[in-house]
Amino acid sequence: MQGADESINVRDSGGKLIAETSDGKTRVIGFTGKINTKTSGGATNLEGDFRGLSARTIDGTIVLTLPENAYANIESNRKDIVGEGTSLVYQGDGKSTSTWKIGSGGENHCFIQLRTDESSFAVPNNYKINRR
Repeated sequence: MQGADESINVRDSGGKLIAETSDGKTRVIGFTGKINTKTSGGATNLEGDFRGLSARTIDGTIVLTLPENAYANIESNRKDIVGEGTSLVYQGDGKSTSTWKIGSGGENHCFIQLRTDESSFAVPNNYKINRR
């Protein structure tokens, strides 16, 4: 799905989703499966039971809501990830990434990748991870 100056809204679906938008919001609610989003200048709100997730933003925010029993590994090029209602366990830094886990994490659980590409004019991005 693509949207230029438009929002993308997906509700109660599953499978594999690729969504890209510029200057619009991306909202995916009640999704089960794999998802890949790219947003420039807009907010990304993702809620579901993900089997894999990659979310990239330029000058935007990402809010991720996971099931209460979610287990996941998170990799990000930012260190300002905030967990609300969930415990994020910081695992350390790589060359260009930081890693956390939710629950027991591990190789057999969901892998979540959060990225931001900043220019000198970009507003700092906020990542929030919530539990339903």
